[in-house]
Amino acid sequence: MERDRVEEYVGFYWTRRVNWAGFRELPNDVNQAAKLSKTIKYQVETVRGYVKQQGGALFGEFVCIDNDPKQAPVMIDKKLVPVIDLCK
Repeated sequence: MERDRVEEYVGFYWTRRVNWAGFRELPNDVNQAAKLSKTIKYQVETVRGYVKQQGGALFGEFVCIDNDPKQAPVMIDKKLVPVIDLCK
């Protein structure tokens, strides 16, 4: 008899810095980051809600803050490497 397989998900949450507000860094802990950033909080709630609705399992979460808009694509690519590795 084949068991139902639970779909697994990884959450990747991203925001930009806001220099004028002194918002330049985030902790790596997703829950702590969500307390400091409304953008991250919204993304976390959305992803966790979707995963729950799908009956899946969230087995990894990553937070990223864009500290240099000109370098954002390179920085995000570097941040996504562990996410992609986890997914493999």
